[in-house]
Order: sequence, then structure tokens, then C-alpha cells
Amino acid sequence: MLSIIMPCLNLHEYTQECIQNIVETTKNFEIILIDNGSNPPYLSEDVKVIRNDINLGFPAAINQGLVVATGDIICVLNNDIITTPDWAEHLIWHLNNGLDVVGPRTNYIDGPQILLISVYLNKEELYERAKEHYKKNKHKQWAFPRLVGFCLMFKREVYEKIGGFDEIFGIGNFEDDDWNLKAIEADYKTGIARDCYLHHFGSKTHELLSLDYNELLNKNRKIFQSRWSDKKIEELTIKNKEAIKWHKKKK
Repeated sequence: MLSIIMPCLNLHEYTQECIQNIVETTKNFEIILIDNGSNPPYLSEDVKVIRNDINLGFPAAINQGLVVATGDIICVLNNDIITTPDWAEHLIWHLNNGLDVVGPRTNYIDGPQILLISVYLNKEELYERAKEHYKKNKHKQWAFPRLVGFCLMFKREVYEKIGGFDEIFGIGNFEDDDWNLKAIEADYKTGIARDCYLHHFGSKTHELLSLDYNELLNKNRKIFQSRWSDKKIEELTIKNKEAIKWHKKKK
């Protein structure tokens, strides 16, 4: 089974649309929703809800979900995502074929996971574009060491070995980079599923918070850089690529 861990803070309309799309496009799953201090609280009988009275931050919320998740596959998912038909099956294929941690492509993200596909004006057109994209890129993958936590799927064994996200990163930023590198250091393989496309509205929760985003980013970047030098990241990037190449040759 797939355990989907989804933090939210207000923006209930996005959360509800995301859950509705998961139901439409996904098989054999549970949703664990961590309400990180919404006012009013998010109420639902259809998903498992963990309620925090205050915003504990993204890493802490994910860790709460990890503790109660029952699936052998786990997915961290933002609440401002529109999933597309068979998205989970596409990502799981990669977990069964060389990767231990995988992320999809999307319209709104930093780094190589970004992809601008043909214009879609509604959900039906999005579904069609995603299907076309899958057919053109079926089973293609890239080795990459720093997948973004907007949608991050991994085998349970990875979590059981390296643990959850480091809560030192507070509200969030760089906790996903840090976790991915720990996974590679522990001999797991991370990469991008080039055939899976999701829509991401992007940065909706951050827009609600009365925070200096640049200050938060710089603070967490310093924590990250104190742990991971450029040389170490380069070494782990090479290690990750070589491990994935070896797996493909073995097949």
C-alpha cells in the first residue's frame, strides 16, 4: 500500500482538490493529513487527520506522518498538487527498477524537475497532456541527488534506515536536500522519473506566512552548507550516478 503524507496550513480549497484528485487517480492508498495549525481546522472523515494547534513546520509535520504510516511505499506530497492518472504507479515502477527515492516532473519548482509541457487550461486537458508525456518518456529516469519535497516517493526501508526529516530546518527549506543526501550516503539511489508529470500551484503556504522568506532560506542554507560541502555533494552525486548505472547494466 501507498501512504501519502500531506501537511496543510489553511488553504482548505487546495487541500480538498488535491485529495479529490488523489481519489480519482490513485489505487490502494491511505492519506495522512497533518493540519499544521489551520484556522478553522481541516475536518474530514475520508482521511486520517493529525491536528497541531500551531505550525510546527514542514519537517516536523512529515515526521508525524511517518510515525503512523502503514504503507511499504511512502509519498510526501504538498497540498497544492493536482495528481494525474496513474501517477503513483508510474513512480512506483521506478522504485521497482533501480531507484529507492524518486520524484516526478512539474511546472513549478526549482531545479531539473521543472518541465513546461503543452498548455492545458483545465484538469481534463492536464490529464491528456500528462498521458501524452508518459507515452513519450515511458520508463525514462535521471540520476539526481537533491529531489524536491513537493512530491517525494520512497521505499519504507529508506525511512527505517535513515529516519525522517531533520527538524532543525524549522518551517522548512533544505530539509529535503539534506534527507536525500543522507539516503545516498546510506547507499540508496535517488532520481527523477522523467515520465511522470504533476501540476504544482506552488508556494501557496509560504505566501500565507508572515515570514522573511529570504532570511529563512539563508538561515537554512547555512545549516545545510555546514553539513554538506560542495566536494561532498559532488562525491555523492557521482556515487549515485554510478550506482544507478551499475543497476541498469546488471539488468
